[in-house]
Amino acid sequence: MLRKFDSFIPPFLRQLDHQLLTNRPGLWATKIHYILYFFTIGAGLLFLQGFTRNISLQDVPSPDINTMLLVIPATIAFLFWAYRVSLFQVERTFGIPGKGKIRDQFIYAAVILALGFTPVIYGHLLNHKIKQQISEEQLISDINTLNIGENLFITDPYIFENTGAQKGFSEEIINIGYNRYSHYSYYPVSLLRETEINNILNQTLSEPEMLRIISNFIEVFNKYTREKIDLSPEEILARYQQKKFDDFRQNRFETAKYEVTTNLERLQRAWGGKFEISNHNFGHFYLFALVIIWMAFQVFLSTSWKIFAGSAITGIISIILISISFNTIRYLFNVYDDSLIGMIVIVAFTFFTYQAFRRKQTERMIAWKSVALSVITMTTLIMPFIITSSFSHSMNDETAILLFYTGSVMGIILWNSSYKPRFSKLAAFPREN
Repeated sequence: MLRKFDSFIPPFLRQLDHQLLTNRPGLWATKIHYILYFFTIGAGLLFLQGFTRNISLQDVPSPDINTMLLVIPATIAFLFWAYRVSLFQVERTFGIPGKGKIRDQFIYAAVILALGFTPVIYGHLLNHKIKQQISEEQLISDINTLNIGENLFITDPYIFENTGAQKGFSEEIINIGYNRYSHYSYYPVSLLRETEINNILNQTLSEPEMLRIISNFIEVFNKYTREKIDLSPEEILARYQQKKFDDFRQNRFETAKYEVTTNLERLQRAWGGKFEISNHNFGHFYLFALVIIWMAFQVFLSTSWKIFAGSAITGIISIILISISFNTIRYLFNVYDDSLIGMIVIVAFTFFTYQAFRRKQTERMIAWKSVALSVITMTTLIMPFIITSSFSHSMNDETAILLFYTGSVMGIILWNSSYKPRFSKLAAFPREN
């Protein structure tokens, strides 16, 4: 597999690789030259496709879905890069402290941030292109037109009989109870509300006015779907008056309506900033997730894949045992204070810290101490959040974000001052071949 990968490497990159291996082996081990080359090409092609991508009102993409799909190749690229980096680690292999530790941490962080945020930036690019397809004023006008005209396209006899629609446009009719084409989170001032639409429809309308409403509806409806309404306003009004509901189903109206509502929802979410990637808190929590990945990657480089896997299993088992302990104590002693789980986590963290830094230094203990050290390294990042949320009965998003950043800073400081040196000592301990 690696030989196939090498076939994609140009001669100048091979020469650079050789020079770095000869003169800067520590920097060479980070594979930064490879990631820069392939990331530049991949990101360049991706954003070129994004800028030239054809978006229409009949096929509006979802930035959230596109972002999640791009996370998959970004994850694969990260795992492949992580594997290549792990093949040559002087400190882990020979127990010799490596140089440029801070430099390498910055390189690892830069790579993870670049791979992690490329899908998000692409999603924002799509969001911008979606907003360029139509002005917000025109979007609101179209939604109002559809919400008014929709009442002449009722396809469910139950709705027809229970809304007074059979009476015609007069005397408190068409009170369906919601606007079909407006997203629940999007309510600009100029968007007609349900009562305003009902006031319009409850007026005594002449047949020409009803035909105008239908004609406007068809024109706007067909703008957002490939499944066109192929009936004339006169035919639709006649079918409505004769209660021929099945005609609408046979003309694929319901299928087309789903496509229209989907496209309109995405347009409204783009203009209203309601996609997840546009959420104010999304960037903070996403960045924290990347910090966790960055720290886990450094733990992996400081140990072996067996120790890393054992640490993950130990962490999962610990969470299960903490949950069991919490529920058992609540059941036996009728203690329902959430601060109990915080105290249990503190006890567990103290136990693993003692195991990681205990003085007993035997070959059998090295693996276990590495596992315990890995667990407390990752737990440090979330400890401020866990403890505060356990002892505080109310916490908003801003506080949670602050606690996550606090945990990140604590984790970075303790990693460089305590955890990483401890991993180095454990790696330097003599082992059997």
